[in-house]
Amino acid sequence: MRSLQRVPVGFFGMVLGVFGLGSAWRYAGTIGLAPHWVGEVGVLAGCAVWLVLALIYAYRFVAARERVLAEWSDPGQFAFISLLPAGAVLVSAGVRPYVPVVSGVLLAAGVVGQLTFSAVRCAPCGAVRSRSTRRPPASTCRRWRRTSSARSPSARRGTPSSGTCSWVRG
Repeated sequence: MRSLQRVPVGFFGMVLGVFGLGSAWRYAGTIGLAPHWVGEVGVLAGCAVWLVLALIYAYRFVAARERVLAEWSDPGQFAFISLLPAGAVLVSAGVRPYVPVVSGVLLAAGVVGQLTFSAVRCAPCGAVRSRSTRRPPASTCRRWRRTSSARSPSARRGTPSSGTCSWVRG
C-alpha cells in the first residue's frame, strides 16, 4: 500500500488520453468505420482508469495527507489537480448511455469541482500560491486591488492587454 502513496496527481492525464481515444473510436463506430464495441470498450476503460485513480487519490488523502497537501502547494503539481474534476465530466459523458442518473451526478460534481479549483487557483489572496511570489496576507486582502488595465498602453490603443497585472495598495 505504500506504493499507492507515490502515485502522482499527474496520472490523471492518462484519463484524457484513454478517454479521447475511446471517444474517437466511438465516433468511428457511429459512422460505420469501425465496430461500435471498440469505442465503447475504450470509453469504459477511460472511465475505469479515472475511477481507480480517484480512489487512489482519496486513499492518499487519508493515508498520506502531507504528500497531497504538498502537491497543493507545489505550483507545478497543483495544475494537475484540475484533471480530477475534468475527468469526472468526461466519465459522465462516457456513462450517459448506460446510467443517466450517475452521469448527471458526475457532471454536477465535475462542474462544481472545476469551478472550485478555478476559484482557488485564480483567487488573488488564495491560500495556494507559489512561495516565491509576494502577495498580501489574507487579513489585508480587502485593502489590495489589481491595477487598472486602463492604464496599460494596450488599453489606451483599444487592444486587449497581455494579461499581466500587479497588486497595489488601494
